[in-house]
Amino acid sequence: MNNNLFTKIFIFIWLFSFLFILITLISLGAFKEDIDVKNIKDKILEYIDEKDTEIYLENQKIEGKEKEIINEIFTGENYDVSPFQEQVSSDLKDMKGIEIKLKRKNTEINFEIFKNFDCVDSKDSKGNICDMDDILKISYNGQIKKINLYVADEANEILKKYCTQNFGQSN
Repeated sequence: MNNNLFTKIFIFIWLFSFLFILITLISLGAFKEDIDVKNIKDKILEYIDEKDTEIYLENQKIEGKEKEIINEIFTGENYDVSPFQEQVSSDLKDMKGIEIKLKRKNTEINFEIFKNFDCVDSKDSKGNICDMDDILKISYNGQIKKINLYVADEANEILKKYCTQNFGQSN
């Protein structure tokens, strides 16, 4: 009898603690970033269609295989994980930015992808530790949002090809 009461009290305390932690996280906005990432992804996907979408990298229209590979960054097709990861507060000053424009049905969306293309195995050409992430920078609801983006090597090669010396700002 005593053991059964102890089990019930333990389960009650555990459940109460779990709910308290969950409510605290929700009230602090811990899951808001995930919602923003999902909404930004959905907004970009509105412009993605294999036939109707025009893709511009640094104001140069891309076609064919390059277009397919860049499309996959946003659709996640042929990726093992979702390309859209989490919001980050990365400093972009050492990264190069690629301006991207998606046009579909007389509307367009503009954003940038930043990457340190000189970074290999987390080290630059001088041997310094560097950031290998791809960062999507977009204006969303009047704020600049930066999202860690998973980009396959093949897509990064295309981005590097079109990249100019457009270095990011420290924000």
